Amino acid sequence: MDYKELAKAIRKFRQSKNVAKQGHSMIYSDWYDYRICLSHQMATRADEKWFSTQIGGETEGTGKQMYEPFGKKMDLGDVYCGNSLLPGINNIDLKVSFKEKKNIDSIGFQQYRPADPIAFYAAFMGVTPKDYVLIMVPKDVAFKMKLNKIVETEKLGSAHGTGIYDSLTIEDKLKVMEDARSSGKSCVLSFDIKKSQNKDDFELLMDKFRMKLDDVKDFVLNYKFSN
Repeated sequence: MDYKELAKAIRKFRQSKNVAKQGHSMIYSDWYDYRICLSHQMATRADEKWFSTQIGGETEGTGKQMYEPFGKKMDLGDVYCGNSLLPGINNIDLKVSFKEKKNIDSIGFQQYRPADPIAFYAAFMGVTPKDYVLIMVPKDVAFKMKLNKIVETEKLGSAHGTGIYDSLTIEDKLKVMEDARSSGKSCVLSFDIKKSQNKDDFELLMDKFRMKLDDVKDFVLNYKFSN
């Protein structure tokens, strides 16, 4: 099949009714190939539905929604586990990547907002057609690691809007983080734990918070937050 025939077949496939939904119950190895046939936009949303189906979760009511404690719309994540969505208790912010690689050398999220009522951050990495790496980072663990990194680097993180904090002392930058949780106001930060630079935190995530899809729901519903 040449590229013209392939393009025609892909267009026809993407126009099929409920094409993305048909893959939500597929096992990982099948989903790995199936999602390649979807458009980028379709695959991005379908990844969330597929993940939710695999862990026995729900997606209804997630995303940007009115959050009464702060009186404004906030990100409530992508998936939750349990009978109802409980912001900051059972919801998950999902970051998905599919890229073949032999070794995982970093665990991160491009957008981390400590003010958002997110309970868990899931880094799902499809690393081979047969295997994946899934790290479930609880909010208390993510927050502590981010504080440690600010102390080590003296920076909030390279993401949108952080430049306005460059002149602050380390203590003031830490206060920005603490205030975010109580005020609901914070800029978008980066969260990136690198094996080469943050060995202890990286190993903690890989050893204690790496799991299979079947383990996620029980982990979410039974995890005890430290604060």
